[in-house]
Order: sequence, then structure tokens, then C-alpha cells
Amino acid sequence: MHPLARSQGVAMLANAFHDERFIKQEAKQMCDWLKACVESSARERISGGQGADEYFNYSKIP
Repeated sequence: MHPLARSQGVAMLANAFHDERFIKQEAKQMCDWLKACVESSARERISGGQGADEYFNYSKIP
């Protein structure tokens, strides 16, 4: 629910203020936050020393 609410808020504010830089900044922060969540979860679940970068392909995240 949090990512949906945040992205909707970003869209509304960016549209109201016509601020493309704000959209890019917030999108990067959301991607960074999501990546940190995934990495944390992966560390807890993956055994044998395989890290999240080896388990997940982050090349598609801007």
C-alpha cells in the first residue's frame, strides 16, 4: 500500500507543479528503497552465501 500511495502522491504533485526533476528524484528513491527491502529479505532467505545481486537481476532497474 505504501508504494502505491507514494507514487500517486508523486504523480499528483508533479502534475500540479510541472516538475519532471521531482518525478525522477522520487522514482529513484522508491527504487532504492525497494532494492534495499529485496536485499534485506534475500539475505534472510538465501543460504550458502549467495547475495541478492546474484539472485536477482537489477539491470532493469533505472
